[in-house]
Amino acid sequence: MYLLKMNILFYRNNKKTNKHGNAPIYLRLQQHGQRKEISTGIAVGENEFVAQRVTKHTMADVYNTQIDNLRRKLHSIVLDYENKQLPYNVAVLMNALLQRDKKQMLLTELIVEYDALRATDSSIKLSTVTRDRACNTVLQRYLKYSKQQHVALYQINNQWANNYIDWLMLQERGGIRYNNAVVNKFRSYLQRAIRYAASKDYVTHNLVSASKVLPQKKKAKVSLNTTELALWSTYLFASVKLQQVADMFTFQCLTGFDYGCLCTFDYALHTHVTNGITVISKPRAKNGQTAFLPLHPTALTILVKYNYKLPIISGQNYNLYLRECAQVVGITQHLTSHVGRKTFANISVNYKIYSIDTASKMLGHNNINTTQKHYVNVNEDRVLAEYQSKQAEV
Repeated sequence: MYLLKMNILFYRNNKKTNKHGNAPIYLRLQQHGQRKEISTGIAVGENEFVAQRVTKHTMADVYNTQIDNLRRKLHSIVLDYENKQLPYNVAVLMNALLQRDKKQMLLTELIVEYDALRATDSSIKLSTVTRDRACNTVLQRYLKYSKQQHVALYQINNQWANNYIDWLMLQERGGIRYNNAVVNKFRSYLQRAIRYAASKDYVTHNLVSASKVLPQKKKAKVSLNTTELALWSTYLFASVKLQQVADMFTFQCLTGFDYGCLCTFDYALHTHVTNGITVISKPRAKNGQTAFLPLHPTALTILVKYNYKLPIISGQNYNLYLRECAQVVGITQHLTSHVGRKTFANISVNYKIYSIDTASKMLGHNNINTTQKHYVNVNEDRVLAEYQSKQAEV
């Protein structure tokens, strides 16, 4: 049998050691004087690959499993050719291992197929599908920039993914470079697409599983306190445009609206009277959950001022105007449209206007964990108030 005359070797290619001291693990297939080699997509340090096994590495178990799977698949291919009594050599086997004989799919073809599948999956949120499309657009831009529109899946590996990440770190959106969190989302999209390809046997395994992950800073929960909100809402701006922006932001702080809800709010459609109370009931575009809350008197005053139709300002300009307003008023916080939403959450909970469960419903969150983790930041006033309350009970 040919299988007995075949030599399968995994080795660390020291000639391709990168600046971090890592070198790729290669698979070498040798038979009857013929030899073919491919990268496994695994890169390790100098003393982390011994006797064809990854050692002293945090991903050792994962990498060794990938190596075993490659070896097992290669044996399976050989046995299949033997059973069918078909002629083969190292080139034929390597092509079969890389799926070239089955389907030499391009990366562009994969992401089109992957996105189409995700778009028809009812269990996936619309916001997630929209984000994936944005990731697809950026990936296509990189392929065009690097002149790799016809790159095949078998050519994608950890080094390729890392080059993509390095390129992303130099890109800008609205004059601001992508932060690590955004870059990691683009990386995750590529990894999920390749994982899907592996599940369909387009590739032997997830070729970018070890691509680098950038460290992310924990975001501070920025919001205004009651004093800052009172100063903001009563300040009279000389500029009509700044006054409009200030009123819109005040409306956000009193309703918990995000920017999308602010722009699509229709008083006649999204408000009704229940038990003599005017309430807002508006589905959120992000998750389909309905935000339900009483309409604050000051928010109603703002609506009356603009004849029940809030001004429309583009998101980018809105954030720029917010910073200008903050500078005029003397607020040092870095304001964005989402700060208004977080201000509503923090004031509602910290000053015991509403419980966190009720605030979560008003914000239109799927569950209370989102409110607790990303919105509410318990302040010192609430700690002292609860302490005094408990002392009075004693």
